[in-house]
Amino acid sequence: MTSTTANQLITTATTGTVTREGLVYLYLLSSPFYMFSVVSGRDWPALWVLVLMSLLFVHDLFLGGGWFWMDRSFAYLWTFAGVYLVATIAVFFVDNPVTLLGRSTLDRATAITLRLFFVVLAFTLFVNLLAGKQRELLYRVFLVEMAVGAAVAAFGIIQYVSYVVFSIRALIEIEPTNESYKLYTSFIGWGSERAFRAAGIFHEPSVFGFFLAPLLVKAAVARIRGVIIGNRTLHAALIVLFSVAVLMNLSLTAVVAVGAVVILFVAKELRRTRHAGLVLLLLLAAAVAFGVTPVGSMITERIVRVFDLRDLSMLDRAYRAYTGFQVFLENAWVGVGPGGFAFLYPRYGQIFFGGLAAPLNTWLYFLTDVGILGCIPLVLFIVNIVRRGNRAARTEPLASVYMWSLVAFAVLLSTVDSWFLEIIWFELAMVLAIACAVPHPQPVTAH
Repeated sequence: MTSTTANQLITTATTGTVTREGLVYLYLLSSPFYMFSVVSGRDWPALWVLVLMSLLFVHDLFLGGGWFWMDRSFAYLWTFAGVYLVATIAVFFVDNPVTLLGRSTLDRATAITLRLFFVVLAFTLFVNLLAGKQRELLYRVFLVEMAVGAAVAAFGIIQYVSYVVFSIRALIEIEPTNESYKLYTSFIGWGSERAFRAAGIFHEPSVFGFFLAPLLVKAAVARIRGVIIGNRTLHAALIVLFSVAVLMNLSLTAVVAVGAVVILFVAKELRRTRHAGLVLLLLLAAAVAFGVTPVGSMITERIVRVFDLRDLSMLDRAYRAYTGFQVFLENAWVGVGPGGFAFLYPRYGQIFFGGLAAPLNTWLYFLTDVGILGCIPLVLFIVNIVRRGNRAARTEPLASVYMWSLVAFAVLLSTVDSWFLEIIWFELAMVLAIACAVPHPQPVTAH
């Protein structure tokens, strides 16, 4: 091989690496903006970044020697998507005449299956861009993700302060251009009073809470594990920033998710005396925030309303989860077909009247759709990722950071059915990529 040819290959490889890394950063920058459309009323910025990733993947596959990253977790996940495809075909042959809000059972099943195929494709693309990369690149991805999150959290805080303190409405009147998100509001009613919830750029505040909780968990675990962002002062400020944003969001879901992770983490970490003091200090700071700030008292009041059965949002969530469990028990093995819950929900005396209902619990969502048998590939996929992530976390602090982030998402997904958000699958891909970057310990052979 001539030196000219070698230089050309090195340049091509370097350019390809820069392009792949740049697409990952571009995705992270665009990921919070799915409330806004770009071309039509139903697209979003990250969708177009994933289209670019797909084009690069096709280029590498057909023009780059046919190479792509293949992982055994793909087999489980694509099998799960195949189960949904088969279930959708079964819905087609059943020919159910029932319609709801102008949608047939086949329309609903097809839309959900396409969503699932989309996120499965997104996971495959993410893994191909991240896996096999050096740790330094994965740490840079983590820093960019946290920087984007900090910017969004800061905007949410400014939005809350500008309205509540200064009565400036400019930042709370940002309207989404994506048609799927136009009916939501940033105000929550408590009797005759209406309280504003920081929604950031999301317009719908619960999505902001969903966005913030894993970031707060990652920032706290990173500090404990010694993955310092900038310096200790900057990192502490970042934890405070995310904490304040969660409080101003007034999201009970986010608070419960963070609280559940804290309980699990404390139960595990108090055995490590080196970290016990820091964990207890974080808990004390959270207790002070709840005790002395107006926002903390408002969240406490909402918790009291939940236990007094006066919070309509939580009552709706609880009833849908209960109904979802009933539908699952009656169709435990193969489910009722993708999206079939929406057509059965009215029979149980529905509370929700805003559209096609779902169980508001991702695990019940899948179980009601395809049953226990259909969910086996998903369970195998999750076990595969968690097992490898736990093994990597023994020696790689960043793996521990993302594993606890997955715990936060698991709790959140127990109260919502937002499994179709690509950022969840990006987190899974990061765990897999970190696990691939950590060398496996070699067995000791006696001679």
